[in-house]
Amino acid sequence: MHMKKIIFCLALIVAYQISYSQPDLDLNETTEKSERIEALKRAYITQELNLSVSESEKFWPIFNESEQQTQNLKKEIRVHLKALRKGDLSDEETMKNITQLAEKRKLEVDVELALIKNTIPILGIQRAARLPMIEHEFHHMLIEKFKDHHRKDDEKHEHGGKHR
Repeated sequence: MHMKKIIFCLALIVAYQISYSQPDLDLNETTEKSERIEALKRAYITQELNLSVSESEKFWPIFNESEQQTQNLKKEIRVHLKALRKGDLSDEETMKNITQLAEKRKLEVDVELALIKNTIPILGIQRAARLPMIEHEFHHMLIEKFKDHHRKDDEKHEHGGKHR
């Protein structure tokens, strides 16, 4: 079982590396990268939760709905953060943005809690409770691979050639 996890992680890393080795030329490529990352995330969650086929059939529609709600909230949060960053708001507008930002963040927590509660009948409480941690680990892994990729690019440019 331990070897299976190592192989799976290596496959994720290789797939991730390939997805980020291509230059961003247009929106289609960015969309493709997003889709590849989502596929990697699905595989990672499936592996970490050790989902059976029948559990997957029930779990993914709930997870996808939660993910959509979270993405919508993140977009709304970005709008408020952008408005606050601009800094040319009246005191009233600033307070309104701060309040709405806090409300959206609270809703994010509510969505996460609903996901856990809604997946308990499928996964049991122990596995359902691991979902936030598993997602955090996945995002951390992506960030580290992204940093490594850019470090290698920086080294390549500093040395005037391709990295090994």
